[in-house]
Amino acid sequence: MPVNQPDHKPRRRTAARLISTQLPGRTPVTGHAPVALDVDAYVGSYVPIGIAHWPDVTEFVRSAASEFFQITPPSTRGEAQAAMREIARLADFQFARTGRVSTKTVFTRVTVAQLDASRAGALRASANGAAKAARDSIVSDGEVTLASQLSRIVRIGRALNPAGGWDPKPPSRPRRVTPPYSPDELRRLEEAVARNSGLPAVNGEAVLVLGLGAGLSGTDLLVRTTQCEDLGDKGIVIEVAGRRVPVLERYESRLRALLASTAPGNLLIGSEATHKNAVNEAVARVQIPQGAPALEPGRLRATWIVSHLASGVRVPELMRAAGLVSMTSISDLARFVPALDDDRATAMLRQSGQRR
Repeated sequence: MPVNQPDHKPRRRTAARLISTQLPGRTPVTGHAPVALDVDAYVGSYVPIGIAHWPDVTEFVRSAASEFFQITPPSTRGEAQAAMREIARLADFQFARTGRVSTKTVFTRVTVAQLDASRAGALRASANGAAKAARDSIVSDGEVTLASQLSRIVRIGRALNPAGGWDPKPPSRPRRVTPPYSPDELRRLEEAVARNSGLPAVNGEAVLVLGLGAGLSGTDLLVRTTQCEDLGDKGIVIEVAGRRVPVLERYESRLRALLASTAPGNLLIGSEATHKNAVNEAVARVQIPQGAPALEPGRLRATWIVSHLASGVRVPELMRAAGLVSMTSISDLARFVPALDDDRATAMLRQSGQRR
């Protein structure tokens, strides 16, 4: 089906526009000219991957991108690609539903919201089809991507169709927070893991101790004995991903038991697999009865963070030990920290900054 002619006229250009990718305030290395992006050439040659109706929406996408780049010139090729990809996806979504595309129908709050809902549904389906232990990380990472995509296409839509019914404030996707275990959930989970034997028992104990004692999750759980430094009365420190993580005192004896039962240089988790699904496979071996909380490394890490916040550990030190580059996770989890009564809170705030 032919595409409607775009209901806007791209500005005429007499020469290709070259956008320098040199960052403001940076001096280029001697002997190297700043890299420039020929925007018009890039737009004219852009072909996306995974766009089912690309032949039907090509002209519209390229025309819309050209107009947007006149308004907001991209500073890098990656920025131009990200914008064109979102325009192409939105146009493809609208064409699949109606067989027509135009600025007034593609770049609207309703169309963008429908695409966002479709993507969120695909993310849930993907997470539901994955191993249970991996679902939280899939959803968490996916929601960050969805939020970025939504923000970008809303920005483009507002520029190209200001009358698109946009909210006064750009919509934001609520963040899904991986909650910590409650004390009762943790007790029942510990009991469930303790009922295992053999390799599943080792898998479960290692995930519990490294997650609750050091906040490790994902491939960081693939800790070898050589990464653990036992300092005696000063505790145990784990070297992981370029940072040193002190183990919570109440988990030191259990970690020492794991170290004693593991051959030098081997993984504490009990198997030597190190591929990207190794941790998920180890978690899946642990038998958890129906009704007991699932063993989820993400929730163990959240529990570790909350325990430190509740103990009053300073944020910079906690971020360093946790390998965090922003306070997002900490701010998300702060609501799970038990509140102090007014008198204790007042006393703490009054004494803040005094030498202890």
